[in-house]
Amino acid sequence: MAWGVVSCLYVNPKTEHLLWVVNFIKIDEARLRWIRRERARKGTNSWTCFPDWQATPGNDPQCFDETWMNWNDVFMGGTEPNITAPGSAYMLKGGSDASNTDPFAMKPPKGEDWLSTGAHIMILVPGKVDVSRFPTDHHTGGPWLTWAETPYEHVMVPVKEEAN
Repeated sequence: MAWGVVSCLYVNPKTEHLLWVVNFIKIDEARLRWIRRERARKGTNSWTCFPDWQATPGNDPQCFDETWMNWNDVFMGGTEPNITAPGSAYMLKGGSDASNTDPFAMKPPKGEDWLSTGAHIMILVPGKVDVSRFPTDHHTGGPWLTWAETPYEHVMVPVKEEAN
């Protein structure tokens, strides 16, 4: 078992806010496990933002509300969340996932590629999501369900940058 430390600098081009974050990464049996990421400075609201997660090939900064932060803490701890209020998060640069079905996959199955998604918001709801209401295919152009029928399922809603 070894520990790695990487850092990231990200500047939001619209607000010019600067984020400098240190990522602590645990390497165990050739698998990276993201266990802690610290924000650059405490915000004045309930949102917490993180820069790129180094374990994925894409640039995927993200911001979480309080519900999502609680979900994230439980997810990173490997236990099941108890969502009692709706939650929202956003990834305006998009994201990369190893799997749309396995929340703990650290790399895609052999012969498959990383799932790359464009800018999106993510929604948590108390209880289970009605899987008949959302596809699990992220290529539909509309909202989809990721990690369906697992304790970590959530709705992904694509967004597009406003034209100038």
